[in-house]
Amino acid sequence: MNKNIMISFQNVSKTYNGKTALNHFSLDIYDGELLTVIGTSGCGKTTALKMINRLLQPDTGNIFVNGTNVSAINPVELRRTVGYVIQNIGLFPHMTIEKNIGYILTLVHTPKTEIRQRVNELIQLVHLPQELLKRYPSELSGGQNQRVGIARALAARPKIMLMDEPFGAVDEITRKKLQSQFKQLQQSMKMTVFFITHDIKEALLLGTRVLIMDAGEIVQIGTPEEIKSAPKTKFVTDLLADHLIFEASN
Repeated sequence: MNKNIMISFQNVSKTYNGKTALNHFSLDIYDGELLTVIGTSGCGKTTALKMINRLLQPDTGNIFVNGTNVSAINPVELRRTVGYVIQNIGLFPHMTIEKNIGYILTLVHTPKTEIRQRVNELIQLVHLPQELLKRYPSELSGGQNQRVGIARALAARPKIMLMDEPFGAVDEITRKKLQSQFKQLQQSMKMTVFFITHDIKEALLLGTRVLIMDAGEIVQIGTPEEIKSAPKTKFVTDLLADHLIFEASN
């Protein structure tokens, strides 16, 4: 079966102050795929993510989104069509939850009635009560704010979602709920997701495929079962073993 490529890195390199962040990096991410990305600190995973919505520019190579070179797309317009969720959420503290969720829609001059309807849909979609809409981020828990961040990123119905350790700052119980809810959302909306995590258990739980990186390069990529049953290097084996989920018999 042919798969439509939604995001494509083609021989991309990036260097900061003489240190290589990405080294001739090539990768295809398919339409509707949830790609989880894990690796050591400084391995290039966040650099790759930020190049998709042009927060960073490659030194060499090209990146395509749905067949178009991102260098040919206005970065502001690109970012309005790509959802972006980070660990610290980045909600506006002076805005109510309602205004935070609808913010992107106001930028594109969506009628107020449509914004209100979409916000009401989204607050239900992320399993939060509507009475929270009139509150401010400081009045919500970390897990609730993380859900608001996801709702805001979904407001414009993006086909692509970029997520940089989105659940890293919440407790374990809340994290499990967010993981389960987000996976259901991703599957129902058929979004293409680039999901960075520092937790191998999360990577294997959520990913359609798992990308393991080190020193700006791909160490291994495959389905969770492929990664667990056939780690290609000691680096991958150690990563799995450190989290007590690798079983030599599988």
